[in-house]
Amino acid sequence: MNRVMTSKQYFQTIGLTYYLQAFSLVVFAGVVYYLIGRSETPIGDDRQWTLIVPVILLIGMATSYYLFRLMVKRIDPAAKVQQKLPKYASALMVRSALLELPGLFSALVAYLTLRPYYLGGALMMFLVFLVLKPSRTTVAEDLGLNPKERDFINKPDSIVTDGN
Repeated sequence: MNRVMTSKQYFQTIGLTYYLQAFSLVVFAGVVYYLIGRSETPIGDDRQWTLIVPVILLIGMATSYYLFRLMVKRIDPAAKVQQKLPKYASALMVRSALLELPGLFSALVAYLTLRPYYLGGALMMFLVFLVLKPSRTTVAEDLGLNPKERDFINKPDSIVTDGN
């Protein structure tokens, strides 16, 4: 985000990007479900995947949580809001990608094995996306904004990114 944005634009942008990533899981899972219904012979065996898929999903969730918290923690609390929010958006994109990839992986395994129950991993990650959706409140809490800064980001016309 290297351009000047208002609070309204900022939250629309991160929300749109976030939901596009989340819904890509649903779309991909839907395509895989359709392809499973049209396929006859599995490409691979599923014995090893019954352990690997849940482990990958858990690792993805844990890694996304850890890296997101680490990136947010490294944002200087004394910095201006205009400097904090672009860094927060970067942390949010990292978290989203680390949630999306295991979901896509589980859908791919469902296709390879023709076992639709692996699509549950994609659905689970989609639900995690919904639970962790960014809002003005969650952004303020994650960044530890004071009441004055919270009021600032709640005003739709406030300039919240400085373009640097």
